[in-house]
Amino acid sequence: MHLIGALALCGAIGLLVWIAICDFRTLTIRNRYILILIALYVPTLFYRGFESLPSDLIAAAVLFVIGFISWELRMIGGGDVKLFFALGLYLGYDGLGAFCVLLLVLSLAALLGLTLVRKFAVPEPSSYIMQRLKVITAEQKLPYGVILIGASLPPIVAGALTIG
Repeated sequence: MHLIGALALCGAIGLLVWIAICDFRTLTIRNRYILILIALYVPTLFYRGFESLPSDLIAAAVLFVIGFISWELRMIGGGDVKLFFALGLYLGYDGLGAFCVLLLVLSLAALLGLTLVRKFAVPEPSSYIMQRLKVITAEQKLPYGVILIGASLPPIVAGALTIG
């Protein structure tokens, strides 16, 4: 069972990377990806231990409430709210501090980066990433799922590596 949990955690990490790529490309986080993340959480408990379940649920609820308030204020999209919940399951209460610090740093870096792209935009960027950033700045819609996942992966991986 330990191996199944470890494989499920690796699958969840891979899925998070895919969600970030999709969000960057389309500004959309599909419900099925969130459901798969939540389903993969259950076998990870065999790896992480069931004693983490209460703190994981608390972290998920706290992040969901923060996400819901942000959505109500039109700061993020609905997919980001659901992603907040799923990330909370994997972060647990112990991972929230590192996640919040990384989220702040990455959010500020994204704001600075998009400001620079807007200010020093190349008329016809050659790379796909630069073309996409140009569109994102023009639409003024940020793929916040990318930032959420970027902030969550280090604490999730660090937490997995500390498990005996």
